[in-house]
Amino acid sequence: MRKNARLLTPLAPAVASVLAGPMAFAADFSYPASPPVLTAPAVFSWTGFYAGLNVGYVWGNDPVSAYAPNLSQWGAGSTAPFEAAIVSTGSMHPSGVIGGGQIGYNFQIDHYVLGLEGDVEGLDASSTRDSGYLTGFTTHFRPRKLIHDVDEVSYQPFATIRGRIGYAFDRVLIYATGGLAVTGQDFSRSLDWTYIDAPCPYGADGFHACHAGSISRTLAGWAIGGGIEYALTNNWTIRAEYLHADFGTTNFSTFNPGTSHPGQQLIHTIGGTTFDIARVGINYKFDLGGLAPAVIKY
Repeated sequence: MRKNARLLTPLAPAVASVLAGPMAFAADFSYPASPPVLTAPAVFSWTGFYAGLNVGYVWGNDPVSAYAPNLSQWGAGSTAPFEAAIVSTGSMHPSGVIGGGQIGYNFQIDHYVLGLEGDVEGLDASSTRDSGYLTGFTTHFRPRKLIHDVDEVSYQPFATIRGRIGYAFDRVLIYATGGLAVTGQDFSRSLDWTYIDAPCPYGADGFHACHAGSISRTLAGWAIGGGIEYALTNNWTIRAEYLHADFGTTNFSTFNPGTSHPGQQLIHTIGGTTFDIARVGINYKFDLGGLAPAVIKY
């Protein structure tokens, strides 16, 4: 035994070295580490309901005119209807501040955004046109007669229901919009002269106010425009927008109360009424129906 032990003792280091080699190799061997999971940046979605406020400025155009459809009722040789038409023709340009609120819904498909929006606005737009005093051109009266016209128009309120279509560059949306527009119009005309129409009431200038009247009505037309909107956060967006609205032509009549001929009628035309609106706004987008951020895994 002792002899064998003495023989094995010199071999121990060599055996240990041989056995340690595979173990060391196994300890050094390891599998490649898993690659990290990469998450793409969140892509903003315009899909969802929103509501907000806006403020801006409106400037309009209102051509006005008058004509007499029944000339034979004015008396032989009377130039009154012609002079009334001349003095009552011109343009008004109502302008003022507009502001209110809007509500809508957007649905995004890839980069394209489809939506529907409605808004109701307070509108402070009005204009007055004073013709000044026109010297009558007939020679039947001495001294020459004068004729004078004052028109006033105002609008309140303003509302639209419009479709929207746009293209989104992530948080930037460029869009076109168009649809129905509605507004309330108040128009008045005071046409008076120095004709011998004593039964007519006197106007503020002492003339006979023989053709004075007013009308209030709701006008329906169309609006078209476009804008740009930017998402400050996932919920708050700001926008700048331009609209052009057209309400067509309206008419109303006035009569001379100092005559027995009801045919002495003037038809007054306001048209076509147009608005141009520039405004800015802010919206809050609700987190309903939004798209989740894209996630890419490797």
